[in-house]
Amino acid sequence: MRPSHVDQLAPQLAEILGTSAEIDRGALLNHIGLIDAVIRAANRRFVVDYRGSAGLAGLQEAAQRSRHVAGLLNATPLVAVPFMNKAGAEACRALGVSWFDLAGNATIHADELLVRIEGRQPAKARGRPASAFSPRSARIARALLDRPQKRFSQRDLTTITGLSEGYVSKVVRRLHDDRLIVRDDKGMLFVEQPDVLLDAWAQDYAFDKHTIVAGHIAVRRDPELITVIGDGLRAAGHVHAFTALPAAWLMSHHADFRMASVYVDAIPDEDVLAKLRFRAEPRGANAWLVVPNDVDILQSRRIVEQHPCVTAAQVWLDLRANPERAAEAAAELRLRHMPWTAS
Repeated sequence: MRPSHVDQLAPQLAEILGTSAEIDRGALLNHIGLIDAVIRAANRRFVVDYRGSAGLAGLQEAAQRSRHVAGLLNATPLVAVPFMNKAGAEACRALGVSWFDLAGNATIHADELLVRIEGRQPAKARGRPASAFSPRSARIARALLDRPQKRFSQRDLTTITGLSEGYVSKVVRRLHDDRLIVRDDKGMLFVEQPDVLLDAWAQDYAFDKHTIVAGHIAVRRDPELITVIGDGLRAAGHVHAFTALPAAWLMSHHADFRMASVYVDAIPDEDVLAKLRFRAEPRGANAWLVVPNDVDILQSRRIVEQHPCVTAAQVWLDLRANPERAAEAAAELRLRHMPWTAS
C-alpha cells in the first residue's frame, strides 16, 4: 500500500509552481515500485520520490531513485517530504537534488526554472499525534528498533509500550503513512529500513527536553564514574540506566570518556548526592543526572557488564548531545551494535 501523502504531491507541486499539474499515469506505470509519482507541470515532467522524513539516509536513497527514473524519462528529479528541516535542506543542497514539502516549502532548479519558498509551517493532522517521536509516541520506535528483525501486531506494540490501543493505532498509522514502517499481508508490522526510522527519530529528538542536573564527581579514572554512580544510585534505591558515553563504553570499550550521563527515576536528595561526592557544577561537569521525559526510557533498560543501560538506539540518540569523543563513539556503536543501519 502506498502512503496516503502521495495523493497530495501533484496538488502541492501545482501550488508551488503556480500552475496546473497532473499525474502522468502512463510513465508512472512503467516504474511502479521505483518511484512515487511522475507529474506533468510547467511544461515539464517531474519524477518525485516521497520520503516520510528529512533524514539523510532516506534523502540519499530518494535522490538516487528519482535521478535514475528521471534519466530514463528525460525529466526533472524531485524529492518530497512532509516537512523539510534545515538539516535536510542542506543535505539536498549537498546532494544536488531539488525538493519540496507538503507544507509548501521548496527549492527547485530545472534549467531556467528557479523556485525557492521558505518559512511555511506544516499544519497539524487531525486525529494523529503531532509527532511520531514525541516522548510517549517514541516508545513505538524504541520497541521496533530494539528488535528490528521481529514482526509485531498492533496488540504486541500496545503490550510492550503500555500505550492504549487507540494511541498505538494513531502512531502506527503516521509511521506507515510516512513510509517508516511496513505492514505485511498478514497485518504484521516491521521496519524495512531501520536506519531511515532512526534518522527520522533523530530529526525530532532533543536531549535537552529531559531534566538534566550537571555536576562533578571526583574520581581517579574515568571508568570509575560508572561504578561510583551505579553503586550509589542502586544503594539509594534509585532506578537508573546509563546512556551516551558510558553506555557506549560498556557496549564496545571503544573510547575512553570523561562525561558520564545516567538516567534516573528522580533527582537524588542531598544525602545521596553527598555519598556520590556529587557537586553541582555546570562548568567542568563530568556527570549528568537525567530525569527522562518518559519513563519508558528506564523501563526498556537492559544489563550490560553488570550495569543497566538504555537501548542502543537511545544511546546513539543521546550521544549526539554529548561533547568529547561522542561522534566517534556513535559511529562505533552504530557499526557494532546496530549493523542494520547505514554508516
